[in-house]
Amino acid sequence: QQEVEGLSGHKAMLEGETEELFNAVFVHRHRDTNPAIRVACIAALGEVTVLHGVKFLTNHYLKYLGWALHDVEAPSVRLAGLDAIGGIFETGVEKELDMFLTRFGQRLLQMRHDRDLAVAERALGVAAEVARRDGFDKEQKALLYEMVADENAGVRRAAA
Repeated sequence: QQEVEGLSGHKAMLEGETEELFNAVFVHRHRDTNPAIRVACIAALGEVTVLHGVKFLTNHYLKYLGWALHDVEAPSVRLAGLDAIGGIFETGVEKELDMFLTRFGQRLLQMRHDRDLAVAERALGVAAEVARRDGFDKEQKALLYEMVADENAGVRRAAA
């Protein structure tokens, strides 16, 4: 019993330290003027969410991935956000991402027309994975099906 209490206290301390680190570093650096730093932040958040999903699969953390999808300056940041989201979906936690999809699902679909082809292709790949896991309704899925007839072969492949 005493050991369990000690471990619970240690876990609470580690969670507190994690939150402090997140607030001291990530919250400020995810908006850095240097796109490489923003990419590193988003990629790290995606990795830690895959490794420790229970704690990080909340709106408090996932909103940063959604915001990365709106980065107007750097396609690399949008791509990092898509990679992180795709990695999380591949772990099979789609139920935990319902709130994320409610908030950012439409943006994910809009990105199929991104001016950067690599981002558009990756967005379609992630959106197709979401659709396969029933994360989109019929109208949203229909938007993806339209892309199968796109003139670009990479877009067609990603949408299929």
